[in-house]
Amino acid sequence: KNVTLNGVKLKTPSKLFGSLDCVIFTPEDLELSKGSPENRRQFLDLSVSQIKNSYSSVISKYDDLIEQRNILLKNICYGRSKREELEVWDIQLAQLGAYISLLRYNYTKKLDMFAKKLYEDISEGRERLELEYYSTVYSNLEGRKDYSGDMAEEYLSCLQNNLEDDIRAGFTQKGVHRDDLAGKINGLAVRQFASQGQHRSLALILKLSQAYILAEEIDDSPCILLDDVLSELDLSRQKFVISKIHDMQVFITCCDRNIPFDEKSHGKIFNIENGMIVQENK
Repeated sequence: KNVTLNGVKLKTPSKLFGSLDCVIFTPEDLELSKGSPENRRQFLDLSVSQIKNSYSSVISKYDDLIEQRNILLKNICYGRSKREELEVWDIQLAQLGAYISLLRYNYTKKLDMFAKKLYEDISEGRERLELEYYSTVYSNLEGRKDYSGDMAEEYLSCLQNNLEDDIRAGFTQKGVHRDDLAGKINGLAVRQFASQGQHRSLALILKLSQAYILAEEIDDSPCILLDDVLSELDLSRQKFVISKIHDMQVFITCCDRNIPFDEKSHGKIFNIENGMIVQENK
């Protein structure tokens, strides 16, 4: 990938973070709630990266380290490497893992605050949402700050305590790469008990909350990109999304002319006709 900003080539795509503050919502994001934990981890990491630009490089380094550790675990299992070789990887993983855990946890607390109110609105007060960061390493992250000290030591102890199981499995079974963003609706776990409609509502709420948090952090409204997602929603959810982003700059792609746009909107409509972009006159 080659990325340029104002004609200047950037060393890595991650350097682009912060140049354009936007939130994109695609049909695939509707699987955010009921999909795999990996999707929710990626959502958290991208959201944190928008606020803390250096975070994306931390995630990239952690992924490289966990890959190297897993290779080494397999070699130890087959007798091609010694256990002592793990120490250098474990110390680095513990330091980065503690840092990632803390940032994800703190972001989830903000996410929970915004999502509670939005979910109450979309459910018309009938349902209460709770979000929490599920860590495979820490039993409680509330009030913790020393990611380079006590938290890193606890993370390292977790890796060491699970070493035998990791060697047998051939991969690292606990760590931030196995954590999740967990939700409850009216006290019931989303993953086990949520309906299809509740999953879709929660996915909407997560993306809207991302936009609201970003707006608060940068003290400005982010750009909202809705890529053919409104046509995937029923009328009530379409109206809900549009009502929550009316004061932001929004780009919408869609194939449905019946989407309930605000009649007072000053936006422009463009059609694709015979491969040409044609502005529609109001």
